Amino acid sequence: MFIRRKLDWLVVPLLLAGIFAYASYRPRSRLTPDMPQEFIDFGTTQKRIPEQKIAQAYWNCAVRDIQWKYGYGHPLPADPPAEFAIASVDLGETASAANRIRYWNNLRHLWYVPSVWRQQYVWDFTWIGTNWVTSAGRWLGERFSGTAN
Repeated sequence: MFIRRKLDWLVVPLLLAGIFAYASYRPRSRLTPDMPQEFIDFGTTQKRIPEQKIAQAYWNCAVRDIQWKYGYGHPLPADPPAEFAIASVDLGETASAANRIRYWNNLRHLWYVPSVWRQQYVWDFTWIGTNWVTSAGRWLGERFSGTAN
């Protein structure tokens, strides 16, 4: 019924390696490091250069800190988290709480816009974590604990 060939032993490891690679190579969305023009809010100010610096600092903060806490497609809270802050040393008095809230609202409006995100494929081995091992062991223990008696 089965025909044995010289390389049959190689099929199973290659199949397992293919499944492992398929499960580990996943798309991830990341904010683009280039700030979109819609993020800058000139509002009532006439100072374009300081406002661009403030906007760039808040965008860098979003790229550096916020995107890791809230992923693409996940809702942002109404109030800015503590991580969404910039150093006022370089920007002077313009790094105020009002600017922080204003740029947080701008980020919330742009958060779902696909053009501010880029998708890249990366190796991700988080699915290997121990949760599935412990849950499978628990399930097997529950199923076969009655047969040992």
